[in-house]
Amino acid sequence: MTAPDRDRVYIDHGISGRQTRRPGLDNAINAAREGDVFCMTKLDRLSRSAKDLHETVGRLADKGVALSIDGKIYDPTDPMGKMFIGVVGLMAEFESDLIRSQT
Repeated sequence: MTAPDRDRVYIDHGISGRQTRRPGLDNAINAAREGDVFCMTKLDRLSRSAKDLHETVGRLADKGVALSIDGKIYDPTDPMGKMFIGVVGLMAEFESDLIRSQT
């Protein structure tokens, strides 16, 4: 696997995954084309709410883009891929809610 082109790496500095307005994420999704693979180190970095995650993954699926999470590729239109993304999204939201309730 080759290193990604630097102009195709999008980062939001100092912005929480809980924020709905993330310019780097929007730019990355807008740049994605059918057949691309959208790479994330962890799915919970994409969103902290199941609803927002569902909408974001839906945007990628509508474009024909697969999701790579920590090197494994998941197809958001495939039943197993959709289930996995949904379960991990619910767990991320649960973890975020627990942290917020403890502070």
